Parts: sequence; structure tokens; C-alpha cells
Amino acid sequence: MRFSIRDLLWLTVVIALVVAWWLDHRRQGAENVKINQQMEFYERQLIDTRSSGFAVPSGRVIPGSVITKD
Repeated sequence: MRFSIRDLLWLTVVIALVVAWWLDHRRQGAENVKINQQMEFYERQLIDTRSSGFAVPSGRVIPGSVITKD
């Protein structure tokens, strides 16, 4: 079996696409973990804030939250 230069170039393109996809997929997985950790942190802060009776800690406004003034 003999391979031409054209076959090797196509193989190079396919390998490059697979490697680029794999690197992007791995990066997105790491970003998803980071975002999930941030969401859990803010959810805990929101639950703590609501249970303690304060509107929002340190003047931050969380989208979708209700701020009440006494």
C-alpha cells in the first residue's frame, strides 16, 4: 500500500481537527467546573442572606433578588 503526499496532507488535516476539538472540549469542561463552583457559592450566599433576614450582603445586587428596606 502506497500513500501519496495528498493522502498524508489529508491525514494531517484530520489529526489537526481532532486535536483542536479535543483541546477545546477539555477547556470547556474545566470552564464548566469553574462556573458550577461559582454558582454553588452564590446560591449558598443567597440562601444565607435570605435566612438571616438581610437583603444583600456588602451592597451587591444579585439578579432576580428582591431588596427590601426596613
